[in-house]
Amino acid sequence: MLNQVSDIDPIRARFSISEREYLILARNYMSEHKASARSEARKRSDRPKNMTLILADGSEHEYKGQVVASSQSVDQETGTYIMEASFDNPRKLILPGQFARVRAPYETLQNVVVIPRKAVSELQGLFRVYVVDPAGLVSVKEIKLGPKSGDDVVVESGLEVGETVIVEGIQKVRPGMTVIPQPAGAGEAVQG
Repeated sequence: MLNQVSDIDPIRARFSISEREYLILARNYMSEHKASARSEARKRSDRPKNMTLILADGSEHEYKGQVVASSQSVDQETGTYIMEASFDNPRKLILPGQFARVRAPYETLQNVVVIPRKAVSELQGLFRVYVVDPAGLVSVKEIKLGPKSGDDVVVESGLEVGETVIVEGIQKVRPGMTVIPQPAGAGEAVQG
C-alpha cells in the first residue's frame, strides 16, 4: 500500500504569474530593498503576509499568505514564472488538490484615471467610452485599458482627469446626442 503524507497547516498554493508581472515584482522588490545587500537572505517571517487565497466558491480564505518559494527560471513554453505561497489553515478547511486563485498586490499606481468597467464598450478589440462635454453633448473616445480591480479599470490613455463618462445606459446613447448627466447611481442620463 502506498500512502501520501501531506501537511495542510499551513497549506501551500502553487501559482503562475506572467513574465511581465514577474518583471514588475522583481523591480519593485529591488527598489524597496536596495539598501540591504542581503535582502535575498531575509527570513521568511520578515516577508509580508499580503496574499489572499480566493476559494472555488468565490470566498476569501480568512488568513493572509506569503511567498515561500519560487522557480529558478521562466518557463519558455508558457512564458510564466511559478511561485508558491503559504497560508495558515488551522481549521483544515483547505485540502490539497482544491482549486483556488491567489491575489496579491504587485504594483501601486498613482495619479491614474479609474472608471467603472461597465462604462467601457468593446468593438473588434478596441475599447471606448462615451463622454459628455459641459454642454451635454455626447462623444465617443477610444481608450487603452490598464489593470482591473474589482468593478473598476485603469485607463492608461485616451481619457483625461475630470471628463464625465457615461456609466448607465451606454447602449442607448450615440455620439452627437445631448444629455443631462446625473451622478452615477442616480438613474440614467436624460435625453434633451
